[in-house]
Amino acid sequence: MIAEGYKIVPVLRDTNIDGSTDLTSIDASGYHRATFVFTFGAGVDTTFTFHSAATTGGRTTAMPFYYARGSAAIGTANQDVLEAWGHV
Repeated sequence: MIAEGYKIVPVLRDTNIDGSTDLTSIDASGYHRATFVFTFGAGVDTTFTFHSAATTGGRTTAMPFYYARGSAAIGTANQDVLEAWGHV
């Protein structure tokens, strides 16, 4: 099972996303990488910034990350196809 090999941790509850939406802080000091999955409705175009800090809720340093957006809406053909990986 996926949950036995990978830890799934929700970091955002169902909400309206805007320019000031913050996610829950997580202590990732014991990990090399993490995968976050975000699901949005049609037409949503947003920018993400991930930060590291020594304290919970801190935003000391912006962190680079890779991303790949889905190429089709959930429930449609090709919903499992990702666009080319990008880097921020």
